[in-house]
Amino acid sequence: MITATVVFTLFTVAHTKVPFFLLPREDASTGEQNVDLCADFYDFACRAWANVTVPYNHSVWNNWEIITKKVNRQLEDLLIADERLGNARQMYMVCIQDDHPHRNVHVLQTLLKDLGGWPVVFSAWNEKGFEWERTVAQVIRTLGVYPLLKIHVFVDLQSTMRHTLYVEQGESNLPPAIFTHRHQHLLGEYKKWISNTLSHLYPDIQLNFTTQIVQMIDFECALSNLTIFKNKHDAIDKVQLSKRFALNWKTLFKTLFHNQSTFGEKIIVRSPQYIKELVRLISATDKRTIANYIMWTVVRALSRDVTDHLRALNFQMNHVVFGLRADYSRHFECTKEVMEYMDVVLIKSYTHRYIPDGAFIAIRNMIINIKTHFIKILNENTWLDNSTKKDLIEKVAAIKHVIAFNNEIDRQAQQLRKLTLSNNHLLNVIKLCSFKSRYNLENLNRKVNFKWTDSLFEVNAYYSVLQNTIFIPVGMLESPFFNLSAPIFSAYNYGALGSIIGHEISHALDTSGRHADKNGNVGNWWQSEAIRIYNEKTNCFAEQSGASEDLSLGENIADNVGLRISFNALSDLERKGNKLGEQLFFMSFAQVWCEARGTNEIEDEHAPAKVRVLTTLNNRNEFFNSFHCPQYTHQKCTLWVT
Repeated sequence: MITATVVFTLFTVAHTKVPFFLLPREDASTGEQNVDLCADFYDFACRAWANVTVPYNHSVWNNWEIITKKVNRQLEDLLIADERLGNARQMYMVCIQDDHPHRNVHVLQTLLKDLGGWPVVFSAWNEKGFEWERTVAQVIRTLGVYPLLKIHVFVDLQSTMRHTLYVEQGESNLPPAIFTHRHQHLLGEYKKWISNTLSHLYPDIQLNFTTQIVQMIDFECALSNLTIFKNKHDAIDKVQLSKRFALNWKTLFKTLFHNQSTFGEKIIVRSPQYIKELVRLISATDKRTIANYIMWTVVRALSRDVTDHLRALNFQMNHVVFGLRADYSRHFECTKEVMEYMDVVLIKSYTHRYIPDGAFIAIRNMIINIKTHFIKILNENTWLDNSTKKDLIEKVAAIKHVIAFNNEIDRQAQQLRKLTLSNNHLLNVIKLCSFKSRYNLENLNRKVNFKWTDSLFEVNAYYSVLQNTIFIPVGMLESPFFNLSAPIFSAYNYGALGSIIGHEISHALDTSGRHADKNGNVGNWWQSEAIRIYNEKTNCFAEQSGASEDLSLGENIADNVGLRISFNALSDLERKGNKLGEQLFFMSFAQVWCEARGTNEIEDEHAPAKVRVLTTLNNRNEFFNSFHCPQYTHQKCTLWVT
């Protein structure tokens, strides 16, 4: 991106005058510049990406992935150079030098035996002593892996100053669509993966695995079909839980909390219909099949840390599903694992070494400025009633922010530094998984001060509804998202990171966030007429983008509102009518989303990058005015502005 001083000479291109440093590269084959930024601003902004080759170990290549790789490389350099990092550095060194495959296989076999054994390799396995609830609880407590059910501690959605226990759908071993749509080719590869894994771990056991593997996959397909149920929330007590869902909750919770029976009275059940259907499915399924599925989930979760052969089998499945053509290097993956398990130990050393002085203050000022302009828009709104408007303004004013980290990480970091690690990588992974899971469960009886929901090194920003807080992880403090030395500093950074900050702040009042008040407590606090008009206005975004689910619609709304409030915040910093600054703002916004894609990328709740950029810009009159483009003739959607 732009990091050096430039001469602001203007050249005429297509419909408008554009600073030369914004021009795309010439076409390599024709030497022509065929630019029509008014017709397709994304292609104009991302022209340099047209011939980018997606790296072999990615299904999509974009700025987010580039910075992920950069952060990983910088962290690896830090781990190698700084001996003061103690057991975090030890974990990395043991990981890259791990050359004890037979010992690792024995560790995994012992773990599976301790969890009750893998029936597919033990013909004498006795189902009489098998209780799936106990086994699932053991797996969660030991590894933080969630077969069948995910049971964890998080902020109470009805009283956000305390934690509570959540029970919800378990996590899938592959993208659920593979099972729900029964992609035969992919399921065939999946079967091969399981079979080859079994043969590698238990070469001396001469058994035919095929029938049990097929039964296990059929069970997983049926299980994935249960994920169609809406993620409704029910807050119930332990007595109601036992009456409504015929599970052995006593055994499950006793195992999960290590014989401690007092774990709070209220439990939040997400998607209760899933739990009901799960009970029916399990009652109709052979116990051996259920146990096989749980043990396979454990093996799948650890497979990349056992032997090179299991790692290769794991990659082969990723190749088939995601189109990856090469695996990550051992050094990259070892750094990634240290980052995942010990981020709170590393973050302060990382920011001290790599984040420039002044970055935190500059970003904090951006957040405050963008919030101020969101409040200004709400104040000027004409369709909200006074009561609802007052509450919305108070909520936005109360939004907190965390940049990179805050001191709430210190307690966890201190405990992690005290862990004694070994010279065996797999044992270290299991120990750290167990620590992470137990630390989460022990939060149940602690007051909520701060709850980070992702890695501190994540290249992503996000908003926590229950904490009314936006999080800017350290990965977002890198160019092209943020550049402290960029020319026309405000225009560049407000278009890039500023629009992302605006996006996250906007989530506070999107289709999901609007249900929570300024303290994050979920309830009905809007006037009915305000809800009616809000739904009418958000329907415009749904029709424009084709989004129907709350997640997708919320993302589209946040894109649009976020860009507006960031632009308004910039306009107060720059002189009115500064076309150069406005053009750079929109260019940096678009270029954040440039990407090259492979052929098997799994969709998420966000629209494809090009659609995302163009749909958002089409709603902005300022964009068309800035580049002297003809106005977009189709319907424009607005939410807070009439």
